[in-house]
Amino acid sequence: MHCFRQVAMGSLLLGVVGLAMGQVSEGSAAQRCSATQLAQLGTQLGVSRFTQSEKGVVVSAACKVWPKDNGKTILAVGYSTAVETVKAIVVAVSETGSGKVISLYRNKVEEDAGTELHASSLKIDTARYDLAPEVRAFAVDMESNGRGASCPEGGSGATRTLFVQNGPAIRPVLESLALEDWQFVSGGPAMCNLGNAETVVENFPTSVGISKATSNGFADLVISIASKLDNAKKSKRQPFQYVLKYDGRQYPTKEMERAYWKWRQ
Repeated sequence: MHCFRQVAMGSLLLGVVGLAMGQVSEGSAAQRCSATQLAQLGTQLGVSRFTQSEKGVVVSAACKVWPKDNGKTILAVGYSTAVETVKAIVVAVSETGSGKVISLYRNKVEEDAGTELHASSLKIDTARYDLAPEVRAFAVDMESNGRGASCPEGGSGATRTLFVQNGPAIRPVLESLALEDWQFVSGGPAMCNLGNAETVVENFPTSVGISKATSNGFADLVISIASKLDNAKKSKRQPFQYVLKYDGRQYPTKEMERAYWKWRQ
């Protein structure tokens, strides 16, 4: 499912303050968590062996000081549970100096052939997602390492979820917006391309703009998606654009998904 991916498209965003999502998050090395950070979070969660090592339970981890407030650090961690195919996901905000966890969000991921966490699955994005006065969201990207189909017609990459901090709680306001989406226009993987047709891939980069308009107290989000062919030819598709409105709890995406797939047909 495309719930949506990424390239700067400022000229398309009419009435938009600016792009909040124009670049890929820093690499995993720049967001590496220290053993102390993980140990303190593990203690808070009551989980032993909370390390990213051969004997530890942590599969993927990212930590980044929040530019909005250097006194806070954002942590995103995926770790093994008693069920082999289920990974727990924790997003936390801690005090940068002491490491004390002050806000927490928990979820889980059920792994299958198409979804599997790996060491670099999680990354943190701290672009200026200013949704309201004094409310800046941050994002966590999750990338899967699942095997998927042997002869796919297309696929998706990392997904991005926007979070806001509310005291001791952290809640998602936009969930699983795909940052990578693509399909074969012709040809395909060598093992499947029996006719030896030229392999052409259509990519669908997505950007998010923060609008001046608001709904229920939060800024509208402008989702823009382009069509790009990897053979240097110009796509005949016109760019896709959709405005997401906050409903008081989150930014619903079902109607956008329907419109997107109609545009893809």
